[in-house]
Amino acid sequence: MRVRAAGRGPPATLVERAVLPAATFAPGPASGARLGAAPIHGQQAPFSSQPVQGFSALVAVGDGTYLALADNGYGKIENSADFHLRVYTLRLDPAPRMVAAARSR
Repeated sequence: MRVRAAGRGPPATLVERAVLPAATFAPGPASGARLGAAPIHGQQAPFSSQPVQGFSALVAVGDGTYLALADNGYGKIENSADFHLRVYTLRLDPAPRMVAAARSR
């Protein structure tokens, strides 16, 4: 996949991706109370803590880590009130092809 950002610079190329298991949760209060009763990717809502469903943005810190803005994956602002917005610090570990979450801020 090649994407050009607003016509500036060369196109970007996606060379790899990381996938988090659906059962990835971070400490915190229950979340997902307004998602309905049907399981989501095998996980029953509401969740007992905060889901880590993906990241909306990554920013390189310059020391080998990245700041990552959490995305709850809920889809609408109306059902996201109990999700805590977080920034995680990630360190990519290319050897085993894993991403390790260092901590949330």
